Amino acid sequence: MFTNTIMKKILVLGLFIIIHFHSLSAQETLAEMDALLARIDDANLDELEQELDERIEVARIFSGFFESPGEDQIKNYTLEEEKFEKPFKIDTLNVYKALHQFNTIGIQQSFRENKSFLKFKKIGDEYWHTVWMGEGMKEKLTPKTIFYKDGSRVTEGIHDNKISFFFEKPWGKIATIDSVQIDYNIRYTTAYDSLEAAKNTKRIKYKDAIITVKKLEKNYLYLTISDEYKDQLTIRALNTKGKFLNQNHSSFSHTSDNEFSALQGFLEDLKTKFKSNKFEDTKSFKKYLLKKIDKFKAIKDNDGVYHLQYFFEGNIESLRLFFETEERSKTITFFAKNDSTFGDIILMQNKKENIFLDANAKELFRIPFTPIKSLGSRYFTNDSVYYHLNLKTKNLDQLNVTYIWEATNGLAFIQQAGNDHLLMYNAEYKLLSDIPFAKLYALDDHYVYGIGTAKENYILSATGAIKKLEGITDIGTPFDDRIVARKNGKYGFITTSGEVAIPFEFRAVENFKNGVAFVQNEAYKYGVIDRTGKTIVPLIYHKIIFHKNGLTWISTEDTYQLINKDGKVLITEKADSYTIDGTGENTNLQFDERRYDSYGNLITDY
Repeated sequence: MFTNTIMKKILVLGLFIIIHFHSLSAQETLAEMDALLARIDDANLDELEQELDERIEVARIFSGFFESPGEDQIKNYTLEEEKFEKPFKIDTLNVYKALHQFNTIGIQQSFRENKSFLKFKKIGDEYWHTVWMGEGMKEKLTPKTIFYKDGSRVTEGIHDNKISFFFEKPWGKIATIDSVQIDYNIRYTTAYDSLEAAKNTKRIKYKDAIITVKKLEKNYLYLTISDEYKDQLTIRALNTKGKFLNQNHSSFSHTSDNEFSALQGFLEDLKTKFKSNKFEDTKSFKKYLLKKIDKFKAIKDNDGVYHLQYFFEGNIESLRLFFETEERSKTITFFAKNDSTFGDIILMQNKKENIFLDANAKELFRIPFTPIKSLGSRYFTNDSVYYHLNLKTKNLDQLNVTYIWEATNGLAFIQQAGNDHLLMYNAEYKLLSDIPFAKLYALDDHYVYGIGTAKENYILSATGAIKKLEGITDIGTPFDDRIVARKNGKYGFITTSGEVAIPFEFRAVENFKNGVAFVQNEAYKYGVIDRTGKTIVPLIYHKIIFHKNGLTWISTEDTYQLINKDGKVLITEKADSYTIDGTGENTNLQFDERRYDSYGNLITDY
């Protein structure tokens, strides 16, 4: 409902109850309690008490959340200290960018605590972030189907799984995921009304919305809005000169301070009973909770309003309210592919055991706990001690070696004690070759690039097959399944298996990115090629600086130009220099004082 707010959540009772500021009812709380009470038996009383201490501290922090802020929060700004933000604007181009941002999304999967954990990411780009939601825009990602490596799939009971591009989140049973089908929905305002309120306005009415200004002092605003209003609303503050003040931070709640105080009291009562040893075990604790469950009926929205609190970086003279009058919605479906580098054996640990799983995350066997870290699949280490997992004996065999590197294709390269090079072994700790290697690099799940002690170049397959790259040097890192390499003084591209993909005919090249590469011919002219080597921008330009969305920024001797796929010049800029920032659909290019997005649109309000 509200834009530019900090959506806050708190855990109310650790393992048992989750209460959200913005969505809470007695019925939902009781349902959550029913679902979570069944899991209490997994924890002991000490763990429950520790968790309770943490939740009491959280409740204390948020109890009194809407009391008057301290003197350090409400401050008087001089005109020189005030900071501003750009005017309110609905940018539907941002919708297009958001809908096209999920190409090549992957997932990283891990196993612990008898659960699968997932983190979503852009494959090959650690620094990618989602498109920023502009004015009047709301997005939602909903899992539809989980496809597992063993061929099974799940569609029921997964819609609430959290999709995070920053943190690992639990995703259910122990099983290796192949991919996840996700619906991405974006709702956005296409039309709106606006009202301006003076500093001394106390009450504002718009259709079924009644807004009451509880407090407006210096840079601080506290107001309420009736629950009946369900559409998008954006609130901005202006200074004495009519400029939009930058919003420092904000928050809102469905409940007032009284409800959180009641919650804190209940938690404190539980704590007292813990200290008095009133609970013999988790069973007695569970019984007590079931008796007291009616207390949670008080933790609900019963005052009929939302509570909103804002801080701005300047003194508020008036308010501008933007009410949504028209909204549209678009939904796309995409698939996130598992990009984890699992071998044929997966390690999962608890405090008592090392649990070994197969590639489908099915348990093979357990052994007593040893503090080890997996090097890939079959080799492990702890404090410079190395081990091999012997599947026949179901045991960890300690190895008398100096160093082990296990590649993603299952090969292991081992430095034996007294040697300064590495030799190639398989998963069963069998020597595959006597070729000594000085350096090794994983190219993908199938091939390794090795440099011998005499600087020879090799491609090593998962089976241990060795391909020597005669005359090929300066081998780079794979991008889009293509690797820059050099032969006879010219550059081209090879595959991870060592086959020539694009002939060695260029004076200079850049790595592939998003399916294209910038290349230079012997005449020092630049162009763009695709992964097959086909020319998509002729090699006739002074320099290529950016290519995306079928558009290419090039430079001449004294200008920068944007051309389309037919070579037609769309924009010409004369500038001393340029900069590129952002990634994906958020990429911007700046030429002196003029700034463009990745579609060639001039950005005027940055």
